[in-house]
Amino acid sequence: MHLINVYCQNKGWLFNDLKEKFTTYGCTPSTNPLKKADIWLCIRSSELKLSPDITRTIVQVHNMEPHDIHLFNASLGVIFTHPMQEWLWKRSGFNGNSITVPIGTRSEIKPFKTIPERPTVGFFCGENKLGWKGSSTFKKVVLATKKELDFDVLMIGRGLEHIEDLGVYEKRSAGPDDYSRIDVLFTASISPGVPLSVYEACACGKSVVTTPRWFPFGRWPTVKTGQNNRQLVNHLKNSLLNREKYLDSSEKISVSPYTLEDWTEKNIKYCNSQLSKRFD
Repeated sequence: MHLINVYCQNKGWLFNDLKEKFTTYGCTPSTNPLKKADIWLCIRSSELKLSPDITRTIVQVHNMEPHDIHLFNASLGVIFTHPMQEWLWKRSGFNGNSITVPIGTRSEIKPFKTIPERPTVGFFCGENKLGWKGSSTFKKVVLATKKELDFDVLMIGRGLEHIEDLGVYEKRSAGPDDYSRIDVLFTASISPGVPLSVYEACACGKSVVTTPRWFPFGRWPTVKTGQNNRQLVNHLKNSLLNREKYLDSSEKISVSPYTLEDWTEKNIKYCNSQLSKRFD
C-alpha cells in the first residue's frame, strides 16, 4: 500500500474539506507536503510547486485558467474535474498524463420531500476580492425580482458581507441539510465550470438559476440559464412561483451522475496506478 499524502493549505473552505475527505479512504492529509510520502496528491493546483518531488505528484485542477504548464507536464499526472479544462490545458501546451473525473454531489444528498415555509433563494459560495463569484450580479437580480415577488434569501459562505442585507447570512460551508432550506439555488461565477453546490442542488431536484457555464455531458432538467439579468430575473421568479411543482416532481427530475465518493476513489486509484507505472 502506497502512502498517499494529500495536501493543501487550510484556507477554511472547500479544498480543505476535500483534503479531509481523503482520510476516510486511507490517505494521509497535511497542510504542507510530507517528505516521506510515496506519492503526493496536490488539491490546489497553485501549490504544486510546494511538492518535494513533482515527478511523484498528482495534481487536481479545479479552475479553468492554466497555471505553469511546464510544471504540469513534469508532474506524475493531472486530474481534471471538467472536460473543458483538458482542452484548455492542451491548447496551452500540456502534454502530460491525465484523466478527467467530474467532481460530484455528496451521496447522502437525495431528492427533497419538503419545501421551506416561505419561498427562499440560496446563494452558496465564497466570494473573492475581485468578485468572481458574481455576488454583485446576484444582488441586482434579487432586488429586481423582489419588485415583483416576495421571498427570502439565504446566503452561506464567506466574503458576502457586502450583500448580507439581502437576507440571512451564515459564514460557513453549506452542508447537505442546507438545500432543504431553499427552493432555488442561484450561481453567477464568471468561471464556466460547475460549482459543487450546483451538482448537489440537482441531486435534490432543486431548481438552479445560473449564468452560462459548461455542464459535463448529461441531462440537467432543473437548470435554467440566463444570458443577462432580465433572463435571470424571469428564471428566478418562475422557479419560486412553481416550487410546489418541483416538490411533486423531485424524484423524477433529480440527477446525480457524479458523486464525491466515486470521485475520491477514482483519484486514489489513479494515484496508485501512476506510481506503479513509474516503478515498473
